[in-house]
Parts: sequence; structure tokens; C-alpha cells
Amino acid sequence: MKNSVNVSAFVVILALFMVSATRDAFAQPAPALSEMRVIGVASPMYKNGTEFEKITANNLATPNDHGGNWLIVLVEERGYANGQFATLGGMSMKLAKSEPLVGFDRKVYGYLRYYTYEKPFTSGRFKCSASSLTFPWGTKTAWLNIR
Repeated sequence: MKNSVNVSAFVVILALFMVSATRDAFAQPAPALSEMRVIGVASPMYKNGTEFEKITANNLATPNDHGGNWLIVLVEERGYANGQFATLGGMSMKLAKSEPLVGFDRKVYGYLRYYTYEKPFTSGRFKCSASSLTFPWGTKTAWLNIR
């Protein structure tokens, strides 16, 4: 009887340890917002609105002209953020869609944000910002002149 009590106690302790270890394995801190950049722009004037113009790092303006009755700007955020805000020429844009960026380890490391402007435009400066959800809690911004 004494051995069965010891074995039962061991099994209970082992089960509690496994539950604790499993919980800790999944409870990882969210990465801080480390980068924001514009990676694509779509409008009726660029290829009839059928695809995004790719924006490479350090571009100050779209290589091609844009314009029409709507605009979609695709922004890549690395890390976790909230308080997203975007403008085109000082006019507010809508955050229409967010897609998680998932690594090979199946962890979310950031998001793709789709900002829309649903009014006629010819050009303007796109600007967006967001605040990190974790330390160091800073704000990142990205901008692009849209021709």
C-alpha cells in the first residue's frame, strides 16, 4: 500500500509539472514593434488596379503613377502593435484588413496591414504609425509619396 501511495503521489507531481512546463512553453512574450514599411500600392491607374506595385526598401515615392477612385496601401509591421493610424495627404484612411505573418516555427512575428482610401485622388503622401504592445513601447512610422 505504501508503494502505491508513493507512485500515485509521483504521478500527480509529474502531471502538475508537465502542465506547468507545457503552459510555459506556449506563454512567450510578444515581440516589440521593430519595423514598419510600405511594401505595396494598388490603384485603378496602376495596371487597372489588378495588382500591387511592389515598393522596395528605402523608396521615397512610388516608381509609377497612381490615381483614381480608390487606393490600397500594404504595410508590413514586424512585431506586435496597436493604435494603427494612416493618412493620405492628411486625410484619414481605413484599416481594412490585417493578415498575420507566420514563420516556419508557426509563430506570428508581425502583420500585413491593408489601408484603403475610397475617394478620388491623384497623388499625396501616405503616412502610417503604430505603437508597440511590449517594451520598449515606442511608436514607429512609415511614409511614402504616392505619385
